[in-house]
Amino acid sequence: KAELVLVRRDRMFTIGSLFAFLLALYATFSGLQWQSDRWTTHSEGVTRVTAAAQREAAQLRAIESGELAISDAPAAGLPHVVRTEFALPPTAISGLAVGEAELRPTYASISATTRMHEIFRFQEVDNPVLLGWGRFDLAFVVIYLLPLLIAGFGCIALSADRESRVLQLILSQPVSAHRLAILRVTLRGGLLVLAMLLGLAVGLLTGQADLTGSAEGLAWFVSVIVAYSVFWCALALWITSFGRSSETNALLMVISWAIVVLIIPAINTFVAREISPMPSRLEYIVSTREAENDANLEARELLQNYLLDHPELEATRGDAVSPFIKTFFLVQREVERVIQPIVVRFESAEYAQERTRETLRWISPRDIASEALLLSTGNGGVRFANFERQARALRGDWLKAVESAVIGGRRLTAIEFVRLPRPEFREAAREETFRRHALAVFVLLLFSIIAGIDARRRLNNFSPA
Repeated sequence: KAELVLVRRDRMFTIGSLFAFLLALYATFSGLQWQSDRWTTHSEGVTRVTAAAQREAAQLRAIESGELAISDAPAAGLPHVVRTEFALPPTAISGLAVGEAELRPTYASISATTRMHEIFRFQEVDNPVLLGWGRFDLAFVVIYLLPLLIAGFGCIALSADRESRVLQLILSQPVSAHRLAILRVTLRGGLLVLAMLLGLAVGLLTGQADLTGSAEGLAWFVSVIVAYSVFWCALALWITSFGRSSETNALLMVISWAIVVLIIPAINTFVAREISPMPSRLEYIVSTREAENDANLEARELLQNYLLDHPELEATRGDAVSPFIKTFFLVQREVERVIQPIVVRFESAEYAQERTRETLRWISPRDIASEALLLSTGNGGVRFANFERQARALRGDWLKAVESAVIGGRRLTAIEFVRLPRPEFREAAREETFRRHALAVFVLLLFSIIAGIDARRRLNNFSPA
């Protein structure tokens, strides 16, 4: 109760708590605005794709029934013209931690004439300077700014009173140094976190965020914030236990912040790149061009060999698909077959690098918290990689579905068009998400326990003089 009175009278702490509240409130509003724009774009895209598919199917049925002449809908059912769009849907709380969402592909355009490396080419591009700075979302506030606030008020838990010679009087009462330090650090850190969570709640309510189906993700988001804050409180307590002056404690906290938030993640990235280097991009580009040139030289032979294997697709007069499109289709298939080993090597190297980074992440509290926050909002790297895999698989299924129509030079029937594979994003298993979240919270608390135990050992021998 006495500490609460002191905290209430501390004008600087009141300002700090208000600052934490306003930071969280503004970051939530900023994230919700970004999220609203993404939802609008996604909804418009889904509506556009659905309407186009329904219109195409209706035209094909009308042509087959004789109600519509082909001349009135010349592009209806052409296998090289029909296309679909696959978009990664944002989650209900994706604006709280944007992460790589503005850099990774979230939209794919798929057709029979779309090359593999072009399916993500219509990715929305923002101002590169703004992208370089990153978005001011709640995850940024939690990862970078909240530790500074906790450090500022937690590192002088005992040193300020010792320098003013009040600590001797306080410890003459039935209270130990470690209990007093724990109480002061956790009380101030807890109130700062509470102010930030209050800003989040006010932002969600006044921003009229639709949280339907996002209760679990929001709960994990809050749990990661709490676990990450506990770690910084334990670190402040550990630095306090050395018994240095307030200036020294503040300097040590700033250095600790730089090491944990900036230096360790940078070292992890460097080590991951050195242990699992990526193959040369130049080699990939040169190999692709060579394969495409060779396939173009053998284009006629490719078409002839294909028709020998599929005589039922022999060209007839009045084909709806030009010979150029047929040749282009087969050339691209041959190019992808030739460069497949190179693509597999690139994907394997990328996977190995990601696995290395995933392993090194467990020694970096910042990386643990950041990845967990992104995972809870649906903007984690795993979800984006899952979307890219599903988009490539959809393209492969699409090419198989229209292959006979392209080479046969005919239009798709209404039934064939309706049976074309349609985009539907499948989320990762709930058990896997739960495991990742639980492990992240556990490791953060484990770091906190280790620091807290050593701090208590030191504080038992703390001298108020």
